[in-house]
Amino acid sequence: MSLISCSECKKEVSNKADSCPHCGNPLNGEKTVEIELTNKRWKWFKLFGWLLFILGIYISFGFAPAGGFSNPLVGLGIFVVFVGFIFLLIGKFGSWWTNR
Repeated sequence: MSLISCSECKKEVSNKADSCPHCGNPLNGEKTVEIELTNKRWKWFKLFGWLLFILGIYISFGFAPAGGFSNPLVGLGIFVVFVGFIFLLIGKFGSWWTNR
């Protein structure tokens, strides 16, 4: 076993170590990279949820001056906001569940 110098902190480390115990720098020359493994299905759920959410707000506030809550389109807008929020929650939970 021989000692080598760490390229980051310049302290002596065993040549058999995978990383420097002082600074955590990988010694085998390979940098570790974390990749997000979120399935595209969950991203589509989130995108669709955001689109519904924004569309629902637009419908709700766009038709609110024309009769307030008695206007059925305002109720439709609130329902679309709710459905969009549910899609956002499902997408967020699904992406969390698959990346545990």
